[in-house]
Amino acid sequence: MDNTNYRNDLETRLVNKAIKDDQFRQNLINNTRDTVEKELGVSIPDSVSIKVIEENENEVCLVIPHAHISDEEISEVELEAVAGGWTGDHSWCDWCKYTECICGGP
Repeated sequence: MDNTNYRNDLETRLVNKAIKDDQFRQNLINNTRDTVEKELGVSIPDSVSIKVIEENENEVCLVIPHAHISDEEISEVELEAVAGGWTGDHSWCDWCKYTECICGGP
C-alpha cells in the first residue's frame, strides 16, 4: 500500500466514525490529539499538529497535502515498523508513516 492510500485509510476511518458517532465527533473536535491516538492506537509526537475542520452546509473544505508526497511504496524497514509497532528507531512519522512527514512531524 502506498503512503497516500495509508493516510487516506486513516482519515476515512476517523471521518466515518465521526459521521456515525456524535460523541466521537465532539471528542475529535474538542480533544483531537487524545481522540486520534486512542482510536488509531498510536502516540503522536508533540511536534505534530492535527487540525479538525468541520464543514457546514455552505462550505466545502479542500485539504492540499504537503508538496513532498511520494508515490513510492514504503521500505521493508517501514513496513516492519508498521507491522510490529513503532520503535522510535527510524526517522519517519509515527502517525502518518511518511518518510518525509506530511503532517508536520519530524
